[in-house]
Amino acid sequence: MNNYIDNEKKIEILYEDEHILVCVKPAGVLSQSNRIMDRDMVSMCRNYLAAKGENSYIAIINRLDRPVEGITLFAKNNKSAAVLSKAMREHDFCKFYRADVYVQNENMRRAIADNEYEGREIVLENYLISDKRENKTFIAGNGDDRAKYAKLTYRISDYDRALCVAKLDVELFTGRHHQIRAQLANAGMPIVGDVRYGYDGDVKCTRGTLKLCAVRLEIKHPATGKSMIFTL
Repeated sequence: MNNYIDNEKKIEILYEDEHILVCVKPAGVLSQSNRIMDRDMVSMCRNYLAAKGENSYIAIINRLDRPVEGITLFAKNNKSAAVLSKAMREHDFCKFYRADVYVQNENMRRAIADNEYEGREIVLENYLISDKRENKTFIAGNGDDRAKYAKLTYRISDYDRALCVAKLDVELFTGRHHQIRAQLANAGMPIVGDVRYGYDGDVKCTRGTLKLCAVRLEIKHPATGKSMIFTL
């Protein structure tokens, strides 16, 4: 679908019907307003619907961090929002990301270069604590009552020896605050551009962005139950 909801940034609509709206959020744009008048996806979607003469109700289902780009799902009515939010809570979505990471550990660099990770799916399981004051997530022990379980898997699809940058295909099983960023950084692979989580490599990103993109979303339609797949 070649519709756009913002003429300046060309935010693409991947799919739309009376129940859902699926868009591509650019890196650097908020998912939802932070009350300081920055552009955000929810407001732009509401304006888009209002301009068409439609009810401007919109509910964001999968929020992406501001520096992250990728597929974002919205509900266009209360019933769809309730169904999709329940599916999200029950992990009935499949969410896939692509990340460029800086491999900090020398032993891991050698192992990747020697193809020891070829074809392997790596599981990361941690307990995370989110500090809202610092806007950062930390790894915790599983005995900490504040901690929440987090799981993702990744495969290495490519590696640049000169830059020590690996490309990862990531599947996210839980949706914790900054989860991918925190877990990969804890594994010694901060995302390129993510200085908040320890990136110190040579590859530069546009300010306020990092090399993480939500590239695939698999859901069941809230009204029909039909399986739907959206990809970039």
